[in-house]
Amino acid sequence: TEGTTMLCCSQCRIGFYCQRSCQKKHWKLHKSACIAVVAAEARMATKKREATKATNAAKRRGTVEQIVCAICIGPAEKPVDLPCGHAYCGSCLGNLRKRGGSISNRKCPLCRADLPPDLDRLYDLAERSYHHILRQAADRSVAREIKLKGKITRRDVLNGVRLDQLCAQALGQEMGSLPPNEKEELSQAYAMYKEAADQGHMLSAQRLGEAYAQGHGGVSVDHELSYRYYTTAAEQGDVFSQYNAGVARRDGTGCAQSYEVAFEWWTKAAKQGWADANNELGLLYERG
Repeated sequence: TEGTTMLCCSQCRIGFYCQRSCQKKHWKLHKSACIAVVAAEARMATKKREATKATNAAKRRGTVEQIVCAICIGPAEKPVDLPCGHAYCGSCLGNLRKRGGSISNRKCPLCRADLPPDLDRLYDLAERSYHHILRQAADRSVAREIKLKGKITRRDVLNGVRLDQLCAQALGQEMGSLPPNEKEELSQAYAMYKEAADQGHMLSAQRLGEAYAQGHGGVSVDHELSYRYYTTAAEQGDVFSQYNAGVARRDGTGCAQSYEVAFEWWTKAAKQGWADANNELGLLYERG
């Protein structure tokens, strides 16, 4: 009705509703368009960042000038490069986004270019898409087992097998035969993971590190990229990434081999209670 304040979809920001109940009812129809819009924003932001990053690297080459954050007016800590070419402290950029939902707070403070999609928004939608595809692949795998073996139930198939392991295994087996709509949804998920990880999002970086290490989710194995993303997450305290960064350093997979650096990563993971890291440290001490 006239004068009613419309609610905006917090994810894609292009859908408007008269009230929250209408939004909930419409979500199943809106979901695919919402994810497609955010994925397209992520791809565009990544493309622009890669172009401006190369230009900025060429300008900075041969200089020792430190990147200055225009928000805190100090040396940029864990700088995040925006698609427009400007860089800010990761924490400053996060605080800028948290100040409110107004459009003015979603623009670069220097050039007023739109900020890339929010990290949590990217990760949330990527996780929804990724796990939806996993569940679909697992359901098909279970159905095949039941059809093949006859009088067994879903519980029999899952007996002794963790559901997340079955999902990952099923997705790996089906990558070449996924329906086109699921392939596109998976591609959108990884576009969102990548944009979030390139802005320093810990869990997205961990997800990409695992994907590039094992070739999960339709991405090709790339150990250098895997180590880069594991390191991004490990530096923020992700214990799984700390352990795997140590393994990469031990084996020289995608990086220079170094037992010293592996020891440092495993020590950090062990302090957080990661059992495999304690085991690796024990082997290092045993072998000297």
